[in-house]
Amino acid sequence: MVLADLLAEDHNHEHDHSAHDHSSHRAVVDVMLKRSILDPQGRAVEGTLKRLGHTNLEGVRIGKRIELSVTGTRAEAEQLLAEVGESVLSNPVMEEFTVEFLE
Repeated sequence: MVLADLLAEDHNHEHDHSAHDHSSHRAVVDVMLKRSILDPQGRAVEGTLKRLGHTNLEGVRIGKRIELSVTGTRAEAEQLLAEVGESVLSNPVMEEFTVEFLE
């Protein structure tokens, strides 16, 4: 199931909330490789930085950042982002994700 399907499915559910309970929540989902997984892209960038003389930079890790808006209550937004974070936006075998609300 893709993100659009999950969002549409959540939107189509009947909710018994008043209009003031629903608002738009801006959020960021950051996805990173688990610490136990080698990050070849991060190592390559770190090597390039060191070759350019930036020897005080280390531990470079590369990930992805997804920005989106979720309509609903804060609790619904948290639940939906946890679901799509695990099922669509990340590979739970290799990656972990965090959700931050921008409010």
